[in-house]
Order: sequence, then structure tokens, then C-alpha cells
Amino acid sequence: MSAMRRGRARGIVLRLDADHRTGLAHAVRVRNLLASLATEVRSSVVGSGDSLPKFFPDSPIAQPSNMLDLIRVANESDALLIDLPAVREVAWAKLAETVHVPMIVVDDYGGDIQADLIVNGTVIDAYHKYPAQVRDGRIFCGGQYALLHPAFGETQWHRDRAEGITVVVGGGDRAVRWAFALVGGSPHFAAEMAIVVGHSFPDAASLKSRCAAQGVAFHQALDSPELAKLLSASAVAIVTGGMIVYECLALGVPAIIFPQEQNLVREADWFERKGYVVNLGHEGGMNINAVAATANELLADADRLAALSAAGRAIIDGKGTLRVAAAIDELLAG
Repeated sequence: MSAMRRGRARGIVLRLDADHRTGLAHAVRVRNLLASLATEVRSSVVGSGDSLPKFFPDSPIAQPSNMLDLIRVANESDALLIDLPAVREVAWAKLAETVHVPMIVVDDYGGDIQADLIVNGTVIDAYHKYPAQVRDGRIFCGGQYALLHPAFGETQWHRDRAEGITVVVGGGDRAVRWAFALVGGSPHFAAEMAIVVGHSFPDAASLKSRCAAQGVAFHQALDSPELAKLLSASAVAIVTGGMIVYECLALGVPAIIFPQEQNLVREADWFERKGYVVNLGHEGGMNINAVAATANELLADADRLAALSAAGRAIIDGKGTLRVAAAIDELLAG
């Protein structure tokens, strides 16, 4: 359900990228956040990636050039929202000094960020350190602020209505190799499989053809409600690291994680130690026979399936976007 809009439309500049290398999760969560605002906003995007028009079809999109241009564009608007995984590329102190509109930063790792509002929906305390934050700046950290589409908080997994395996493939070249290996025909999975890739997945036509040959259902560029529906009807999810893990936890679908990028390993290890997921590991995930064996073992263990499902929903309730949207509405109103 759309939020009730109030007041005059506010212009907001978005600085983010959406491509195969960066992944699409940053664009997904920013789009979800804007859609949940009660304030009417007009967004413009400064960023790179062929997928940006898909997520922000009504927004003008400009390629990033230098920080001075970003500052100028931001100051001509009502707010600046930044979601960049490589935070070291941003001179946060300079932005804090020269941007004269509210600045909102969505982050995952902590650091010397300075902004009016910092949002970090990750679960690891060590990633929540912002020693340079400005005096009056607000910080929202933890799984209760994970920026998921509300559909993931509204949909629930039930074992008696779930069947099959759904694989969700994130960004990066390693994830691409993994996806093709999963449908290569050699490992035996004990349930029917569906595979989901994003809009920017390279050579999707070849993967779709290979899936058809192996009897694997292929999906590309599902929107969040569609993905939530598919995952909630799956007995087990096998996913790469990143936001999709939080989405699985909110749904309660038992998840097997392959942290395909090195910066996702620590989080996957944390979730595994706490009993929320099954972790294949950064190297182990590339052993496709081991992936199949892990999935088949989990499918046969009803007690573990139930325990993983209950644990996931206990830590991530899927309402973080609504909480953060309310805080941004308050900031824009002020």
C-alpha cells in the first residue's frame, strides 16, 4: 500500500550505482525507501549503471563526475541521499561542510561518514562505528533498520506449503560462474530448482537456455513482491551474500548462503554462528557437489528447517524501511 503523501514535493538527489559489479541491492533498497515516504519527492540520480532507469524510470540520471558537481546539484535540491559501497571514495568531511541541505547516507560498514542521518541495517556491531559523525546527526543501526521491501515483512514461510529450491544470484563475476555451474547438470539436487538473476546479469540468455535443458525454472528481474512470493513458497533458498540474506530471514525461509565476495564473509560467518543460516563459505560455495549435498541434507531435516525459520524471523522483522522512512519524513519536514 502506498504511503499517504503530504506537503509540497521535495527534490532529492540520489548518489548510487547499479551495475553488475556493484550489484543492484543498493538501487533496490533506495527505491523501496522512497516509495515508503509519506513526503512526496522528486528524485534525480547521479550514478552509473545501465540498470538505473529500471529502478528510477521517472528520474533524470546523470553520470558522476566530481564531488563539486555533486555538491552543486545537491544544494539546488532539498536533500541528498548517498548509498555507495565504497565509502572511502567520498570525502565525507568536505560534503558535511559544503552541502547545505539534509544529507542521508545508507551504509553497511561504518567509517568516517558525516551526515544528518546515517542508516546501517547490518547486524554486526563492529560495522556500526561512526566516530566522525556530526554532533546533531542521527544514527540508526541494526537489523531493525534493514531496508527491505515491506513485502518481506508481510509474507511468511510455512513448511507445509513450501517445496523446491530457489537460488538467488547476486552481483559479481564469481556469482556468474557459480550460477552456470549450478545448472551444469552434474550435481544432483533432491528437489526441483528455480534460479533468479537480476536485471544486469551478463549473458542471461545462455543461462536461461542451460536452465531449460536441465529443467530448472529461470527468472530474471523479479520485483520485490514477486521474489518474496517465490521464496516463501520454497522449501530452501540458496543465495549469495548481501541483502537477499536479510530478505530470506524476514520471510523465515531456511537459507544456505554463498558469500561470493570477500567483504561478505564476515557477515555470513556471524549469521552461521548465531544459528540463522547454513554457510557454504567463500571457497566452499564453489564446490557445486558440496552445495547439492548441503541442500539435500537440509531438505531432509524438518527440525532444522523449522529452527532456521523461527530464528530468522526473530532477528529481522522486515519493517526497517518503514522505520527509516518515518525518520526521513521527519528530517525533510524540519
